Amino acid sequence: MGGVDRAITNDSPFHNALDFVLNSFLGTGGLRAKGSSLGRYFPKLWNMAIPHEVIEDVALKGSNRELQVFNESLKVHEDVELIDRIEKKGKKIIHAPEVVVLHARDTNLISFARRSFNMARTSRSIGVHRLPHLLLVSSVLLLIFLIAVAPVSPHIQTLLAIAVTAYMVILLVSGLSGFIRTNQLLVFFYIPVLLTVQHFSRGLGYLFPWRGVN
Repeated sequence: MGGVDRAITNDSPFHNALDFVLNSFLGTGGLRAKGSSLGRYFPKLWNMAIPHEVIEDVALKGSNRELQVFNESLKVHEDVELIDRIEKKGKKIIHAPEVVVLHARDTNLISFARRSFNMARTSRSIGVHRLPHLLLVSSVLLLIFLIAVAPVSPHIQTLLAIAVTAYMVILLVSGLSGFIRTNQLLVFFYIPVLLTVQHFSRGLGYLFPWRGVN
């Protein structure tokens, strides 16, 4: 079973904006909460509980033949891969939204972009979160195509302008929503940046899966 995580009380505007992005439908496709989402629910490492007998049932054999809980060949998303293994054994994953942890993230914009890119690579390698990533990949490739073709086609230029404007409106509305929730002006500016970085990092990362992941 897994609960939810929130930014620590009185956190910085950047981390409050990050918390908003990671717990929003636009930021993660609803994957961090049970219910309306673009994929399966996976509890996060810092707020999950698993019966000991289930861990023993799904444990992997390490290089020294000792049992290991997590797939140590992965750089990120070890918790997602573990839950995927548990579900494949026919076990049920329960969402417990009343169980909340305050999670202090040691993250900056660069590390966030890098981690998002690597999470997408891991998702592709282990076969999870397919739908939201395919939507992001399609959007990124479409944008690249429109930018490349726009100089020779007025119609494509108009279509590109409409698409970019619509995306910017969505980003600004998200920023405004975060500002209203936190009453921190910088959150309004951080959220559009974080969403853009996340969308492009994950969209591009999904195109380059890890090799040799067990």
